[in-house]
Amino acid sequence: PDTISLEGLKLLAGQNTANITGSARNYMKYPDINVKVTSRSIVLDEILASASQAQGAEAPSKAEAKKEPEPLNLKMRINAELDIDSTRYKGVEITKFRSRYELRDSVLKIPYLNGNTLSGAFALKGTVNLGQRGYRYNMTSALDGVKLEDVTRAFAPKAGDKLFGTLSGKAELSGAGTVPENMKRNLQ
Repeated sequence: PDTISLEGLKLLAGQNTANITGSARNYMKYPDINVKVTSRSIVLDEILASASQAQGAEAPSKAEAKKEPEPLNLKMRINAELDIDSTRYKGVEITKFRSRYELRDSVLKIPYLNGNTLSGAFALKGTVNLGQRGYRYNMTSALDGVKLEDVTRAFAPKAGDKLFGTLSGKAELSGAGTVPENMKRNLQ
């Protein structure tokens, strides 16, 4: 009665499959959830197209769009891992995608989210405080050895064969707010 175990679960969506393992303890008082999702291959374009058709994609009203979300009081703990050997999004392949997420007392931490793509690698880590109105966030990201010609081929095909080189860099970002004018004011 204290623990629910997830073993041998398989998520199927078209040609995509993922294995899910984990557990949920103390779920009646202060849930403590651990989940791991692994897959050899997922085509995100297929999954996202199916999800948007199922939802009927309804846009928020202008009044809703200008209002910051209220703070969340999430009295739970979640540890989640997502490991995908190969994925594809808008024609861009990502390999060795590895990520971890921790939610505790309305604070979401991403200790790591990394992978290889466009002949290089990317990494991201960050924190989002969902317990504050408009949410407060900070993150660090890095690119290493991404080929510029691969980027232009994927996102600006008309500029293909005109830009060459290697992109590498680091960025730190912090701010608060989800409404565009608040984000612009608070972003550092």
